[in-house]
Amino acid sequence: ALATLAQPPAAAEPSAPEDKLKTGEADKNKKDADSTLADAAASAVALLRGMGFAHDDALLAAVVANNGSDIAASVLDLTALGEWDTLLADLEAMGFEDAARNRSALVKSRGDVRAAVRELVKSQATADAPASA
Repeated sequence: ALATLAQPPAAAEPSAPEDKLKTGEADKNKKDADSTLADAAASAVALLRGMGFAHDDALLAAVVANNGSDIAASVLDLTALGEWDTLLADLEAMGFEDAARNRSALVKSRGDVRAAVRELVKSQATADAPASA
């Protein structure tokens, strides 16, 4: 008598529709969260503008990104910019001539010139790096 041959294991079935729905829901939830964060950041920038901070959008966005939802910390950072004229002049004397980038680097480093210089050098190196093929 012939022995019954074992059947090879069945190939895994394609993902069930429920799995695809879960993945779609996760993607939608992530997009919703990203949108909520963007809306919160835009609201914070608008609130700071309403308080009279007339800085450029990039600087306000950097301050908000640095402080999250803490408006008081953002106000302190923006107020400190007026006190950082000497630090800004030092950065310019070091060859960093883009005042907006210098202000953003100082805000990000919370007034630490060494950290601001590292940030400026790092961002310049990234901008100067050749695109990989």
